Amino acid sequence: MHSVRKLASCELVTEIIVATRGEEVARLADRLREEKLRQQVRVVKGGDTRQESVAAALKQVAEGTEIVLVHDAVRPFVTREQIARVIEEARRCGAAILGIPAMDTVKEVKRTSLPEDVALITMTIPRERVVLAQTPQAFRTNILKEAFARAEADGVSGVG
Repeated sequence: MHSVRKLASCELVTEIIVATRGEEVARLADRLREEKLRQQVRVVKGGDTRQESVAAALKQVAEGTEIVLVHDAVRPFVTREQIARVIEEARRCGAAILGIPAMDTVKEVKRTSLPEDVALITMTIPRERVVLAQTPQAFRTNILKEAFARAEADGVSGVG
C-alpha cells in the first residue's frame, strides 16, 4: 500500500495497475478502493516471475499511454520527486531507471574451472562506474511492449 500511495502522490502518474498473486486480486482490489486515490487503480493476476507479472499488467495499459512505469512493491521509499524525474527522463530518452550509487567495493570475478563456491578476483570495478538499479523504471509504452513481444517470440526470460 505504501508503494501505491507513493506512486499516486505523483501528479504525472495517471493510472496504476497492480499485478499480484491470483488469490490476492479481490482482497487487494477491495483494499485499494478504500484508499480513494485520484488515479484509477486496477489489480490484475500476475505470474510466477516478475517478467510474467509485468507482462500481465502491460496488457492492461490503455492505447495512447505515453510512458509506463514498472515499480516493485518492495521499494516503498521512493519519493515523488524521483518518480517524476524518471518519467521526465523517459520522455526525453525513451527509457530511464532510478539508480543509486554503489557504496560497496565491487569485484569482477572468474569462476570457470574453479569449484562452484570459489571465485578468482580479476579486478576491482571503480564505484563511480557502478549504480544499483532501483525502481521505478520508466519506458515509452511502445518500447516496452515491443521488448516484451520480442522476448515472448524468442522465448527469452529476463532476470532481475
